[in-house]
Amino acid sequence: MCWICLDLGGELVYPCRCPRMAHKACLARWQLQSAGTRKETHCEFCDSVLPDWKHALTGPKATQAVSAPAIMNVNFDGKTYSFEVEPGPDGYRKFTEAIRMAFELPDDSELNITFTCDEPTLPEVGSLLTLQGPGAYDAAVHCASLSAARRLSNQGPTTPLRTTSLPVAAVRPRRESSAASAEPPATASRQPVLPQRHGSSRSVTRMWPMSPAEPCAPRWRRPSAMMPQPIIHAVAFDPDGWKRVSLDMVREAKVNLRTHSWFSGVLREGGKITGVIAQTKLGRQAIRAKYVVDATGDLDVGVSAGAEYIDGQYIVTTVFRMANVDTEKAIAFEFAEPEEYKKLDRQARRVIGGAWGMWWLKTPLPGIVWCNCPHMPGYDGLSVESMVESEVEGRERMMNLYKFAKENIPGFENAEMLGAAEQMGIRQTRLLQGEYVVNKDDVKSRRYFEDTVCRGRDYYTPYRALLPKGIDNLIVAGRHYSVESDAQKLSREIPPCQAQGEAAGVAVSLALNGDLALRNVDHKAIQKQMRAQGADPGDKPSPNALIENPVAAEERGYP
Repeated sequence: MCWICLDLGGELVYPCRCPRMAHKACLARWQLQSAGTRKETHCEFCDSVLPDWKHALTGPKATQAVSAPAIMNVNFDGKTYSFEVEPGPDGYRKFTEAIRMAFELPDDSELNITFTCDEPTLPEVGSLLTLQGPGAYDAAVHCASLSAARRLSNQGPTTPLRTTSLPVAAVRPRRESSAASAEPPATASRQPVLPQRHGSSRSVTRMWPMSPAEPCAPRWRRPSAMMPQPIIHAVAFDPDGWKRVSLDMVREAKVNLRTHSWFSGVLREGGKITGVIAQTKLGRQAIRAKYVVDATGDLDVGVSAGAEYIDGQYIVTTVFRMANVDTEKAIAFEFAEPEEYKKLDRQARRVIGGAWGMWWLKTPLPGIVWCNCPHMPGYDGLSVESMVESEVEGRERMMNLYKFAKENIPGFENAEMLGAAEQMGIRQTRLLQGEYVVNKDDVKSRRYFEDTVCRGRDYYTPYRALLPKGIDNLIVAGRHYSVESDAQKLSREIPPCQAQGEAAGVAVSLALNGDLALRNVDHKAIQKQMRAQGADPGDKPSPNALIENPVAAEERGYP
């Protein structure tokens, strides 16, 4: 499946070392959308060099030098001037000098430029894309040059333009607002084009007429024509629905469910845990067990049993949801008014005090958005006092953001606060130092392990990283697995933590059936059973995995 368009059809390729496939054209559009940034040429996750987007979108012939001039129409203060432009730093310097001269702007005025252009797909006009900053200038010039070349080859040098590539540049000299659009001329004049007034526009997304003789009728692109966010920017389930399904599964499996009791300590004999002590409203109770899975997230059981660990700390979050949000209106505003949206988005981030790339996410429930923020550093996820302080601060921040969004952001006018999560979101506290400690290089290089039983979106976790040293019948599952602090920040995501839980359950089942210590369970048997259950334990490395020097299970005396 293409990670950008989510379509299974067509030729899919691995463009980098990440375990994600994409259509060449989809990736090229993504790169073009990122023109002027490192993401245009390098994967933002694995830092691999990406293919040249020009070939994928326009073909190798179209990327060659063309004889037709590229023209940009610059709109400001009710005026429009046309300029012939050339790529490169010298071309950009001449372009900005011409703008200042035409509009009589001071020589030291700063121009903040945002281009909007038609994706240069041949033979038809593509989707509307926004290119940010002066670094995208060459891409915008390329789009205009291709349109001019297309016209020359298909319609002849004197035929009025019938297809148009429209790089539109929003230019802001100092604090004033202006818009610049770039389009090929109505005729293919080889003579230099002098600044000339030829209309005005109040919208940077407006399509200009295809020849001076035609009426100035705007043609609009659908908002979704802008490049989508990666599919990781989504909340794919309803938490209450997930709880109901989980309870059904527990019931069907005849699990002896026990809630409303809290872990307090372990019962231990030699190198084995014989049970745990739980605190309840009726007092402390002992629960005997042959094997124990520590899924506490904070290594509570392991620490009580004497497992080796390190302390870590990361941002904490009070996740919350808002209801009655017109998400389609909010998304349409983002694409129709990108500059105004970015301005409000920056203000929202200042109000909430930190967030990921998107501070609100759509959910499966209409009108309900998930806000994975604020990001609050410096709090101790093990300290009662620190947790109380962070929860109070988090709720204050979320209400401030709710009020700001309701008053300022289109689509949020009728929003209501649905409520915060039942528990503070903690990302890192204690980390096991077990049979193998996953490091940052393991995660970033996608190192393949022979005994992997868990695969994240682009990394692998070996079975040994779930096992403490010196405790025969304890296994862990979750963000507290055996890992260095920096590596855990990259690999603590929910899906691989869920996979760890399944691997731990399978391992315990095999240990029970074979009367084995957990470290003696065959990792291949775990992989086989997980495959049979429909899981991907990572035993089959993806093409981008690091397998030149795989870390074998035998390296640390593990059978």
